[in-house]
Amino acid sequence: MPGSWIRVPVRRRAAQVRLFCFPHAGAGGSVYWPWSKDLPDWIEVCAVELPGRETRLKEQPFTRMSDLLDALIPAIEDAFDRPFAFFGHSMGSALAHEAAVRLEQSGGPAPAHLFVSGRRSPTLAESEPPLHPLPDDEFLAEIMNRYGGIPEELLEHPDVISLLLPSIRADITVLETSAKSAGLDGAQAARLSCPITAFGGIDDPRATRAKLDAWAELTSGAFRLRMFAGGHFYLTSQRGPLLRELEAAMIALRTTA
Repeated sequence: MPGSWIRVPVRRRAAQVRLFCFPHAGAGGSVYWPWSKDLPDWIEVCAVELPGRETRLKEQPFTRMSDLLDALIPAIEDAFDRPFAFFGHSMGSALAHEAAVRLEQSGGPAPAHLFVSGRRSPTLAESEPPLHPLPDDEFLAEIMNRYGGIPEELLEHPDVISLLLPSIRADITVLETSAKSAGLDGAQAARLSCPITAFGGIDDPRATRAKLDAWAELTSGAFRLRMFAGGHFYLTSQRGPLLRELEAAMIALRTTA
């Protein structure tokens, strides 16, 4: 439905665990739709749909993390009626972590596991200049240089790119301004009590093993790091092995349901 913050590709009312999936910059919830058919019936995939893309294309995207969380959390908290976990890729990792911190600090229901993917720990300072102030052409070129992920066939259609750019720029703005405004960039960010599992591509220069391993500092619970073949978008080619890892980690959540 237009305006909805969650899209559920396969409704599983008897599911024992919910997996909330936060997409990378500019993407919509549909990137996680194929996961439903590859995960068991006891897991319900809830794909987070941010304003400014797909079914919410006409809505204004957020450019500040705090404003985004203020709108997001009340909109999805009714779905916290059973054990749940957060998964985020790239920008989605930062959003999933910030949402988990806010929920845990509020004393209400909080994720029982945080899965982060393709994103350095917020305890590490950004070493590259910000992207969000760049003109469109430079911005797009640098996005492709740093992350890739936009299919070549789309790059040949300026009208399509013009629809995608506002949400990508807004998400990058969220990333690049939230750390500084929260005093997190290169500092000790808030710790969680839930386990954290970090995933990454072996050939991803922006989320190296060392940068992912630093997520261990942000939990008082268990931490695990798993690397896969591929680059920043390893999760496309390695979807099967990744989902097996997620399923194995969430079995513990099922036993508490």
